[in-house]
Amino acid sequence: LNFLLRPDQFKIDRVWDSIGLKGSGSNDVVVEPTFVPEAFVYDHDLALVGKAPGHSVHDGVLYRSPLILNSGFAVMTPMHGIARGAYEAFVDLTAARKARPMGAKPSDKVEVQIAIGESSAEIDLAELVTEKLVATVFKGGKVTRADAVRQRRDMMMVLKLLQSAVDRLFDLSGTHGLLGNHAIQRHWRDLHAIGHHAQWQAPALQIAGRDDLGL
Repeated sequence: LNFLLRPDQFKIDRVWDSIGLKGSGSNDVVVEPTFVPEAFVYDHDLALVGKAPGHSVHDGVLYRSPLILNSGFAVMTPMHGIARGAYEAFVDLTAARKARPMGAKPSDKVEVQIAIGESSAEIDLAELVTEKLVATVFKGGKVTRADAVRQRRDMMMVLKLLQSAVDRLFDLSGTHGLLGNHAIQRHWRDLHAIGHHAQWQAPALQIAGRDDLGL
């Protein structure tokens, strides 16, 4: 069950100290025994499948779509900006770096040029997958099991694509990418911090495979 409480009915225990995700403020909420009117309570399981009370009275698309499908967007969406930020930071860094003694400029190395091309493609592919997810989740009408399984599967692939794109560039950034004042290490850290969210712990790919096998 989920509860709506007045400010005087709870307090926040500021225990959140995380690398990455510092801005999420995911502190503990402490509630002493208190009374909550029935109108301030709803069944979370009903919301997951799109049958919470608000679905019958509100026309907004967020109310009409099952929570199991739309909740992941809040976690996944920032990853796109983080990945693009990492890509742009790496390109800027690489273009400005000079040749080392007895070596070529990093921007002249074939493997670096290929890595930039691969990562930019993966970031674009992740965005295309997300556009398809949005079209499925917020299309209105009944959402089938196949829709739900495919949505969870594709969200997992967005994570994989973006982490692959950023990891590739981070590994080529050298010690410059580790400097505390450089954006690359921050983007890399933030992307992996989001990847540890419970959103990504569900066996989405396994379920998709099991469904295709008729299991």
